[in-house]
Amino acid sequence: MSKASSEKHIEALKKKYMGMKDVHKMGNVLITGFNKDGLGEAIKNHLFGFPVVGLTQKQLDVRWEPKKILSALKEYIPALNYGFPTTTLINCAAIMDLSWFEDYDIKRVREIIETNLIGAYNLSQQFVKLTMDVPCRKYIVHIGSMASRVPLNGSAPYCMSKAGLEMMVRCMAWELAPKNFNVLCINPSNIANSPMEAETIARIQKFRGINKDQATAYWRSGMIRDSLLSQREIAGVVKLFISGHCGYLSGNAVNLTGGLR
Repeated sequence: MSKASSEKHIEALKKKYMGMKDVHKMGNVLITGFNKDGLGEAIKNHLFGFPVVGLTQKQLDVRWEPKKILSALKEYIPALNYGFPTTTLINCAAIMDLSWFEDYDIKRVREIIETNLIGAYNLSQQFVKLTMDVPCRKYIVHIGSMASRVPLNGSAPYCMSKAGLEMMVRCMAWELAPKNFNVLCINPSNIANSPMEAETIARIQKFRGINKDQATAYWRSGMIRDSLLSQREIAGVVKLFISGHCGYLSGNAVNLTGGLR
């Protein structure tokens, strides 16, 4: 019995891309959504031995048109060089807000979804186009959120965008596996000592009309461990994945929720 055309197509892709010898065991890493003291910086500091460039929103905004994103990637990828190809993209770009479902301004809803989901797709698409023929395995990591699976008050657009991001990663991993890409989504719970922590607590204060101590207590409520998730713990998962020791994580969402339901 002859093979289905889809099987032949996948075999052809594997022959073309998976047959590439991993001549470079260590590739350059691009991090988007980079800011001082944020998760991107923590990941960069943890990736000992990897040449890393962090791109701020000003340098590369995931809401840009595809051609502009591709141009920005082309600008910064050669700048890395060091004799290695760029093989890894880590996307930390995301925005959030708090408003009751019936009160959300639809423009803000679009902005959140365009940044967290459509922007992530746009960025990934351009990176894949640019690195498809690099003769080694490539990695794409998206930072999601526990909000992908847990409804949060005042956060419908954010939850929607992160749930979509998780499914996007599953689709990417399925399609891109024969083309030598591994793709991962990391869903953190509340992260200690991060810009997102400060921003969220400030928004909770305004949203609920409470003081900072009350907002902090509310934000930390439900945590079942003595300490919150650290940026370093997230960075450790990223490093493990892109080190090439757990390929079968590709297509999954790693939920760093410490045992929360």
